[in-house]
Amino acid sequence: MKLQYHLGRGHIGTSMKAKLYHLLEQRSSTCRHFVIPLWRGSGYVNIFLQVQTPYMIFTSLEDYKARGTQASPYFTVTYYTEFAETKGLVLVRGDIVLTSKLTDDEARWLVQTV
Repeated sequence: MKLQYHLGRGHIGTSMKAKLYHLLEQRSSTCRHFVIPLWRGSGYVNIFLQVQTPYMIFTSLEDYKARGTQASPYFTVTYYTEFAETKGLVLVRGDIVLTSKLTDDEARWLVQTV
């Protein structure tokens, strides 16, 4: 399966129902920034998320506080809506930009949480 091909390579592949994607679009139109606590080791790391559909950019809250819009993205997500109308399906691709900062499992969890 193509989704399995991406595992361990810094890429995440999944899909979601179009209705859920449209809800995400609606909610992100009023609030484009989110903070998500990511469990790591014995504590949490706060991940800052900016939504500009069909894209999402993830970085650490600490990096965003220090560098603002110049903060390096840890992870980016792109939503492909070509099948939304005909199949009711949206394809999702995530790319881990800084593999030293985020694992595949953590990236997958972030996509599922959003």
